[in-house]
Amino acid sequence: MELLRRDKRRVALTGAGEALLREGRRTLAQAERAVDAARAAGAGAAGSLTVGFMGSAGRRLLPLVVRDFRARYPRVSVEIQEITLPETNRAVRDSVVDVAFVRPIDDDPELVVEALPNDGLVAVLPRGHALAGSSSLPLAGLAGESFVRPNGDSMLGPWMSFLATICDRHGFHPRFTEVEASSLQAIVGVVAAGDGISIMSATTHTLPRDGVVAVAIEDESMPLALAWRRADHSRVLARFVALAREAAGALARSGMTQKLPSENPCGSSPSA
Repeated sequence: MELLRRDKRRVALTGAGEALLREGRRTLAQAERAVDAARAAGAGAAGSLTVGFMGSAGRRLLPLVVRDFRARYPRVSVEIQEITLPETNRAVRDSVVDVAFVRPIDDDPELVVEALPNDGLVAVLPRGHALAGSSSLPLAGLAGESFVRPNGDSMLGPWMSFLATICDRHGFHPRFTEVEASSLQAIVGVVAAGDGISIMSATTHTLPRDGVVAVAIEDESMPLALAWRRADHSRVLARFVALAREAAGALARSGMTQKLPSENPCGSSPSA
């Protein structure tokens, strides 16, 4: 194959030589891009990350962290995925997600679970309830109330355990209504109908809602944590965790973790 054509006056590329030169330049440019990509990935500035969240966990924090992370590391592809409480450990351990905003989960030696500033709690009351006009109240103030009972077949067992634990700390056992509900949304619906009350995270997706008032609980809160695989030493993950810590600290200092993420302050009557 002839690549060069020579005569007495000059040397020129043949058609085959020009084709080889073009491809050679493309190959060199691709190799340089590959080296740049490898360097960026090694520095945590490129790659991919799947971020999980469980219900209302991280409702305030997750958008702040993801937005900041994407702005700082635009070459990292970030995917958001919701996970349920029963599958939290498995989802993180089996790399379904790389990191997740969670409520307290079972101890797992394969996971790192780092506490973040707790979310506030609110009493969910029907409009017109005697306590609905309060700006806040102690948990013991609900000792004589009837709580909406979660359906035994629902995934709200951990929530019932949490409710029993915090009520016990304040000297009473929750009394439940005969009316059952299979989800948080259904519980809020039952409250709106006047058939009991409930307690939920101030970051719950089910509020605000017409017919329901959210009043801040003064002396209890809902734990929040960040979980990831202990064996994952990725720089991308480390950068995300660092930003989450930074954002969590700023949010806690602002006091926003204790308020509903809406225009309605706790204690006012939220609209639908």
